Amino acid sequence: MALGPDHLKFQIEGRTVSKGELPSLTDETVVSPGYFETIRQPLLRGRTLTERDDAEAVLVGVINQTMARDRWAAEDPIGRRVSFDQGKTWITIVGVVGDAKEYGLDRPIGDELYIPVKQGGFRGGLVVRTAVDPVGMIGLIRKTLHDLDSQIAVDQVETLEHLRTESMASPRLTTILLSILAALALVISVSGIAGIMALSVSQRTRELGIRMALGQSRESVIYMIVRQGLVIAVAGTVVGLVGAGVFGRLLASLLYATSPTDGFTFLAVSLLFVGAAAASCFMPAHRVTLIDPFVTLRQE
Repeated sequence: MALGPDHLKFQIEGRTVSKGELPSLTDETVVSPGYFETIRQPLLRGRTLTERDDAEAVLVGVINQTMARDRWAAEDPIGRRVSFDQGKTWITIVGVVGDAKEYGLDRPIGDELYIPVKQGGFRGGLVVRTAVDPVGMIGLIRKTLHDLDSQIAVDQVETLEHLRTESMASPRLTTILLSILAALALVISVSGIAGIMALSVSQRTRELGIRMALGQSRESVIYMIVRQGLVIAVAGTVVGLVGAGVFGRLLASLLYATSPTDGFTFLAVSLLFVGAAAASCFMPAHRVTLIDPFVTLRQE
């Protein structure tokens, strides 16, 4: 398993570049056969690593999808070779696997190379897949390792779920707080529109009474008032969308698999706001239409 980003410089066979322009590898991860199957990292091309990839065999490696796309684009990377020691030794690429976020969901994916443990040396990590709750298997795993070699020290055991939760703890808290603030902003905005429309309706009670007395239907009066309120809501929505487009990049670090300018999200939020505004306009409009227009005119 990877212990941390390596950021190693490497060269690709057949490509001549200066030393300062060599591409950088995020990780050189030492794994054993069955690693990709264990973590369910899909094989996209070629083959994975096997027991035959030992110290006597040709040096081989498997790259991730990002490295295949970045370094070979439309070419087939299978059979290509890379070197980390100025061409003294070469590693032949035998497979391409799907990308995996090694250091958290909020970290970008870089070029990764996986090499067999029998060729790259032991790194001291073990990945275990269980059919039951992994927490309940920790004791058994420790005992099994101790039975294999009493000198093995197991100093840290983590479940993938726990690591994933820890990785997203801070962004999740920030997202919850922003959601609360957004909900408060929605309530304040809708309340403001409702207040404005209620004041407008109260000031136009005589006008609306005359309209209904002259035969205008209650439905058309409600529609007229709601439409006027929606003009304010739509104008506010447009301003909000412009602001979100400008400042949305600031929230990019809090998003996972979602663009800061995601069209569906903008559409959903806009419809929610406009719908809430329409409901807030409907209430004062409906209330004024329940008043007998002739009673209103006599009071005036």
